[in-house]
Amino acid sequence: MSIELGRLAVTTGIFPLFEIEEGKYTLNLDIAQFRPVEDYFKVQGRFRHLLPEHIRFIQERVRKNYKELKEKAGKIS
Repeated sequence: MSIELGRLAVTTGIFPLFEIEEGKYTLNLDIAQFRPVEDYFKVQGRFRHLLPEHIRFIQERVRKNYKELKEKAGKIS
């Protein structure tokens, strides 16, 4: 289950794969279309308390954070 959860964390954008070397950001895996964060949450009982509005908030936050990361990596302007 650990490998599947790790992949879900990356493909949902919750834990993007990137490196910072000498202050330069590099995306190791640039995902064009993320899976919904709910896919990551629903396989783990520790997130069952989250309400739909919490999940929507987290989804928007993931999108915003990933956009900022792409800007830092020079992938978009």
